[in-house]
Amino acid sequence: MKSFPRWINRHDIGLLALSLGLIAAFPAQAAVITQQATNAFGQDWSTGNTWISGTHTPSAGNDYVTPTTMNLRTPGGNDLNYTFGGDSLTIESGGMLQTKMNTSGATVAIGHLILNGGTLRNGGPGGANNALHIVSGGLQITGTGSTITPGGGGFVRNLQVDSLLWGAGPLTIGDSTATLTNSVIFTNAANTYSGAMTVAYGIVEFTYNFASDQLLQHLIVESGGKVNLSHDLTVRSLQIDEALIAPGVYDYSAFSTLGLGSFFVNGSGAITVAPIPEPRFGLLGLLGAGLLWRAHRSRHRIRQA
Repeated sequence: MKSFPRWINRHDIGLLALSLGLIAAFPAQAAVITQQATNAFGQDWSTGNTWISGTHTPSAGNDYVTPTTMNLRTPGGNDLNYTFGGDSLTIESGGMLQTKMNTSGATVAIGHLILNGGTLRNGGPGGANNALHIVSGGLQITGTGSTITPGGGGFVRNLQVDSLLWGAGPLTIGDSTATLTNSVIFTNAANTYSGAMTVAYGIVEFTYNFASDQLLQHLIVESGGKVNLSHDLTVRSLQIDEALIAPGVYDYSAFSTLGLGSFFVNGSGAITVAPIPEPRFGLLGLLGAGLLWRAHRSRHRIRQA
């Protein structure tokens, strides 16, 4: 067996092995590439000067960021499936990602889409109806002011979110261009999103019954929005326009009795309002526990004496 040169000792070999192990355990971090030019009509995320790196198609090993005031567009072709090639895509506050596929029912897959106060919008093909765009992959809600909107502007456009939805940042459904003919539809039964959702414009629908450990912290339905009661939903608190709804289970009939039926699409589901249980022991209980502990300490000291 060949021996190492004399100038390499066992200590050096150990350090070399340790270094190689650390390199393997902690691979190089992905590069962060920021959008430098907003996408105008006919452009998309593969357009040459979109990213700071110059002519560039989003690719694996890189994280991409759309900053404030920037508009990023998906490809607008006639295919049924499109994929964002980067490791992640973050839309910052004031930034927007628009789906622009020409075909109704087309899907864009984004492995890790982060709305950090930004907007995801069905932009449809310019000046035309497009009934449905689908977004798949993973969708994380962070920051404040994030929006998912079906678009609208007089066109029939709906946005279906097949992505796994998670995070706890506040989320608004719909913008001022959306009407009650436009819907945002969440379909992933594994969703763990637990933030505050405001339905400002258009319709929101969940196409699955919430499991016992799934809930929204707060659901607010404003005058321009509706909730489709196609399935069961659980929330910590529910506000309809200016009315705060008491704990309980409400179907369409119950909301109608309260004079709030116009905020819902009739269906077989119901909303359960389940606030966080009050602590069993309040301040008095804590004070009592403190007194007992002091008494215990006093007795212990007496025994020691």
